[in-house]
This record gives sequence, structure tokens and C-alpha cells, in this order.
Amino acid sequence: MNDETNQAQTPATPKEVRAWAAENFRGTVGARGRIASDVKDAFTAATGRQTA
Repeated sequence: MNDETNQAQTPATPKEVRAWAAENFRGTVGARGRIASDVKDAFTAATGRQTA
């Protein structure tokens, strides 16, 4: 298995989702606490990766 395939199957960490949201999401995402489902949904739609 190559790294690209493995990464697509590994759930994204909250840190990865927050970094993506800081650059790509229209709303704000705090540094701590739960990540809203609309942010997670947008991340999954954009990257094809599930969230942890």
C-alpha cells in the first residue's frame, strides 16, 4: 500500500481538520473543543477523508 492510499483510509485528526478549516472553511473553528459537523462534512467532501 502506498502512502496516498493509506492516508485516505486513515481518519483525519482534529488538528488536520482545524488546519484545513483555517485555510478553506468560511466559518471560524476554535483551537479547542468539538469541531462542528458542518466543518467535518465540508472537510470530508473536499478531501475524501473521514474525520476521527
